[in-house]
Amino acid sequence: AEEKVPEMVSAEDEQLAQQGVHPGTDANFFVQLLVGLLGTVLTAVAVLPFKGTKAAYIFDLINNRGPIQYIELYMGFMVAAILVLKQRIIRNQTRVMYDNPINLQVDLSDEKQVHELRKSIVSNEAYTSSITLSRMDRLLGLWIATKDIGRVSGWASAESGRDTSTSDSSYSLTRVLIGAIPILGFIGTVQGLGSAVSGFASFLSGAAELSAIKGAIANVTIGLGVAFDTTFLALMLVTFLMFPLSSIQRREENLFVEIDIYLDEVLVSKFPSPEQQPIVIENLEDSIEAAFRRYIPDPDRY
Repeated sequence: AEEKVPEMVSAEDEQLAQQGVHPGTDANFFVQLLVGLLGTVLTAVAVLPFKGTKAAYIFDLINNRGPIQYIELYMGFMVAAILVLKQRIIRNQTRVMYDNPINLQVDLSDEKQVHELRKSIVSNEAYTSSITLSRMDRLLGLWIATKDIGRVSGWASAESGRDTSTSDSSYSLTRVLIGAIPILGFIGTVQGLGSAVSGFASFLSGAAELSAIKGAIANVTIGLGVAFDTTFLALMLVTFLMFPLSSIQRREENLFVEIDIYLDEVLVSKFPSPEQQPIVIENLEDSIEAAFRRYIPDPDRY
């Protein structure tokens, strides 16, 4: 009867497989902070030539609507940096599979060849950053230690789930930023409306002089500008960032599916089955022990 792959991985298997490096798809946080700062400063400087021209609204939108505009830009550029870094990470991870870094002619039933294969994987220049190579190295290490295709397959499935979960959690900061940008816009709206109402109140209770009336109306106009423009900029940033973010997330999900398929095709499916593994029997006791290993599943496999 065909046995099902176990859903749980034993602590022993986990310990055997925990070796080498464990690269992920996290983007560098300090690079995000730096890009956010540089992008905000450069944007504020780039709109200076629009001051006093027909496009003065663009200058006012960035530089004359209070500090909330700068915070929104900072967060927007941080998200843009994440997208660029993620794009680069996904491209590098995919390139490793396309380059096919291992010798497909290796006999996995020959332990010496398996050791040589592990050495070639570790010596690869992409080993420390490649999810494919690091997982392949740990798969081979578990195979050498157990010679149990069921346990290796179970661990490979569990490792795939862990990597997928880690990938999803790497977008936590991005989701926070995407959610915070429109919230900041609404805060700016409330702030601007409050300023406008205050200016309008002073206009109603102020003197009848024309200059005072003009000043009160100017305060109301500035407050309304802050109210509408902060939300406008926030919604524009989120709109332009959401679509590429969704595309990058989908590509990363597909990446882990491709890694699973690649490892199954070039490695897991080529491990020898228990019937194919040579058994050296020196006496009756070894014969009985070998029979138990071959025909009676390990308790962990239930």
